[in-house]
Amino acid sequence: MGMKRDFEYLKGCVFIIELDDDATFTADIKDELIGMMPEPTVLHEIPGGHLAMMFDTDCFMKTVNDFMDKQEF
Repeated sequence: MGMKRDFEYLKGCVFIIELDDDATFTADIKDELIGMMPEPTVLHEIPGGHLAMMFDTDCFMKTVNDFMDKQEF
């Protein structure tokens, strides 16, 4: 995995949906990912684990769209 400085150009633009009931990745891996990104937005609020994006697509897409609408590119 890269170093935080490798992702500096993404400062404030990274959106991590980290779900508490997602057992796909360990807490250490989740924390490492968040720690590598400069000022990420982290969301914990969508239930359903790693597959929430498939089982609750409307909620997942609305969440991603809301994040994207707030970005200034």
